[in-house]
Amino acid sequence: ACGGERRFASTVAKRLQQLGAITKGDRRGADGQQENLSAFDVDTEYGQAALTDLIEVFENPIHNASIVPPGHIRRAIGLRATHELQQKWSEYIDEAEEAMASAGIFGMENLSVRRFLNRLLG
Repeated sequence: ACGGERRFASTVAKRLQQLGAITKGDRRGADGQQENLSAFDVDTEYGQAALTDLIEVFENPIHNASIVPPGHIRRAIGLRATHELQQKWSEYIDEAEEAMASAGIFGMENLSVRRFLNRLLG
């Protein structure tokens, strides 16, 4: 699934959890279904840790462009382990840094996953 689909699923899952709480009168309104919906929630402590790691990579692009990205990142963005890997990774970091800077993400205090995603979509 692409990032936009995950974001949409996360929002829908939160809304359904809230609706279940309203109709049942408590926060456990989903009657055991809450665990299934929480799998789609990206605004968690793990999401926040991933966002922190992401920001650190793009705040120091020169250093991080010289390091070969881990396999899961290469697969996620479609980089193959070829002789051009380092150059393509460096280009990817430069483009991502520019996009994040134009969205006003750098220098924001208390940046949450929700706020980050809203900035990217805005």
